[in-house]
Amino acid sequence: MRLVSVLTASLFHRLSAACGDIVEEIRGEPLPVVEGALESFDAAEVKAAEGLPDDDAVERWASERSGGRPFLVTNLEREAYDCRDPETGRFLNYDLVCPPAGDNSHPVECLSGAERTRSLTDLRIRMRDLEYPMDYFEPFFELYESLDEGRGAIRCAGGGFGVERLTFALLGLRDIHEVYPFPRTAEGGIGI
Repeated sequence: MRLVSVLTASLFHRLSAACGDIVEEIRGEPLPVVEGALESFDAAEVKAAEGLPDDDAVERWASERSGGRPFLVTNLEREAYDCRDPETGRFLNYDLVCPPAGDNSHPVECLSGAERTRSLTDLRIRMRDLEYPMDYFEPFFELYESLDEGRGAIRCAGGGFGVERLTFALLGLRDIHEVYPFPRTAEGGIGI
């Protein structure tokens, strides 16, 4: 998460320096100054403490406290493959969220990342809990078993920026369809 903080701070600084006037014209305000580690909110803790119903409510709550700066939300109960620490019960994942800005009135998740489930047994249990079609994933289970070399675990992680979501959030646009380089007309956005 330190890397995500550094990358985000560098991006905001670079955009402000290179084209801050253009961003401000579109967004209606300058990008916030982002320095140091991004503020982090534990989704499960915030939901429990504030009586919030879901992760979207956590994002709105955190947006009100972020001073307009992007922040991290951790410990999100979401995908079957996100690793859950057996000692703490916390999910080892995060989202980078930009608070509402400009014409956009909603927080925007711009990056997601997670350590992946290490145990095939744990993955199967979680997938059954979420009612995944287990037969469909059988080839994946076979591949996993071939890679774990009898250890019963594979350590891996992933994360990625959504370039369109990030652009949408940074510019404070009303509709994400405004940033699609190849509009998705089936979604009812901007037509060709």
